[in-house]
Order: sequence, then structure tokens, then C-alpha cells
Amino acid sequence: MRNGGCDQTCINHVGNHECTCEVGFTLNDDATSCDDIDECGLENGGCQGLCVNEPGSFRCACEAGFNLGEDGTSCHDIDECVMDNGGCE
Repeated sequence: MRNGGCDQTCINHVGNHECTCEVGFTLNDDATSCDDIDECGLENGGCQGLCVNEPGSFRCACEAGFNLGEDGTSCHDIDECVMDNGGCE
């Protein structure tokens, strides 16, 4: 049995072992396998716009017409009129 039968991390103890999961994952009832935590499922991951779940993590994104703020969570309107006069002649 490799890695003590653990999905991710195996911690050796005298006479036995323990399975743990990396940050962003949760240990299942079988005490060996790990599942990704969907951070987006709780308050949209703290994102103002879109929340994109990724294995062990997540990231925020914004709809078209908005840029992601420096804080990585907020969305700011793009002033299209400032850029090439918004495509107007």
C-alpha cells in the first residue's frame, strides 16, 4: 500500500498512521480520500463578481466591461468612452 492508502498526505504514528488533506481540501468519512472544498459555494468566495472554483483554491473574475480590482475580489467598471472614444467616431 502506497502512501498508507492516503489520497494526499500520510502522517506516520507509532503503530498506525493518519491521512490528512492539503489546504483547500477536506477529508472524507473514509478517512483516506480528499475532496475539493468549493469556496465559491459560501458567500461567492468573497468575490464581488464571478467566483471560479479550482482544485484546492478559487479565484475571482469579473463580467465583461469590468476589471478585477487590486484586492483580487472587487470589480470596477471600465470606462469604455476613455478608450478609443468607446469605438464611436
